Amino acid sequence: MEAEMKSNCELACVAGAALRVVVPQFKFYVPAEHEEFVSLAYHGCVLNELQIVGIDTEIQDRCCATLFFNHQRSFSSGMLTEWHNVKYADTHPVMTFSSLEQIPNSVKAFLEILQCS
Repeated sequence: MEAEMKSNCELACVAGAALRVVVPQFKFYVPAEHEEFVSLAYHGCVLNELQIVGIDTEIQDRCCATLFFNHQRSFSSGMLTEWHNVKYADTHPVMTFSSLEQIPNSVKAFLEILQCS
């Protein structure tokens, strides 16, 4: 995994951990926590990009909301695909946040309004 991607995944995992502390009543799927598996499956030709997107979409469809941690204020190609999937499907609310400092207030309020679990 390239250094920048690894760093981004680590920070996304930190955000996921912070969410679990602030709103422990909610379940979270954090794709970055599984990035090593996805990367190995892709580079080992076990899964192709279309299959990975299909799995991402299926997981997202099971969620009551999708949060995007966009600390660099630009989406990677994978995040952009995921964002388009949920935004245009219009199946559940979507929120993008760009700093860990937003978790205790705005992200928590967003989730509590939805009462997702």
